[in-house]
Amino acid sequence: MLVKIGTADRVVDIALLTLPQAASGVAYAGECVFYGLVIRTDGTNAVGLNLFDSITAAGRRLLPSNVVIPGTANLWSISFTPPILCARGVYVQITAAGGGTFGWQIQYGVE
Repeated sequence: MLVKIGTADRVVDIALLTLPQAASGVAYAGECVFYGLVIRTDGTNAVGLNLFDSITAAGRRLLPSNVVIPGTANLWSISFTPPILCARGVYVQITAAGGGTFGWQIQYGVE
């Protein structure tokens, strides 16, 4: 759920964060608000990224095709203001060049 905290005159929405992942997969299944993504690289190998409004690696793209993140980035993030409404969920398709490693988490909310 989208968490709201505060008082009657000021309410703040708090995004949820998935557990860290190390492979392609469904980040969230179902309608949600997609706030952004954080990726940790191994410091050497580039990471390829595709994001979909889907529970598979198909459907409406949330970023242009095949975004490449330099391995030297170590920590890379993207956020959307306003956030993106996803009807089906969020699927993260991610690979690392040269057998490298990575981790990722998304920020999302649901009503």
